[in-house]
Amino acid sequence: YCVGREFGSHSSLQRSLIRLLADSDDDKIMGALEHLEKKEKEAGEEAALADGAIEMEKLNKGKRQLITLDDVWDKSVVTSVLPPRCLGENSRLLVTTRKHDALPDGCQAIQVGLLDEVCTN
Repeated sequence: YCVGREFGSHSSLQRSLIRLLADSDDDKIMGALEHLEKKEKEAGEEAALADGAIEMEKLNKGKRQLITLDDVWDKSVVTSVLPPRCLGENSRLLVTTRKHDALPDGCQAIQVGLLDEVCTN
């Protein structure tokens, strides 16, 4: 699945990830998403992100997943949308960015040089 950068808030990105991780549209997940939207309107984005982190933690429990956040532009995207406790014990997070200061503290950084352009004539 691919989730784009065109989100109005971190919590809307988080809700999209929850929808993808749930891998279903059952009533329980839809109810949780509605709760998060309502929470954001009533208590603000920070409160909605905290509740969303709890929901993601439940969804990832016992799963093995690789979640990739590509072209991250701000450290807060990773730290608020996917705090470490959200990932299951066997899951991993891959973050790509051109901005080194966008990486969360304590993560392993691997610098990749420019790729050669491939010609297909």
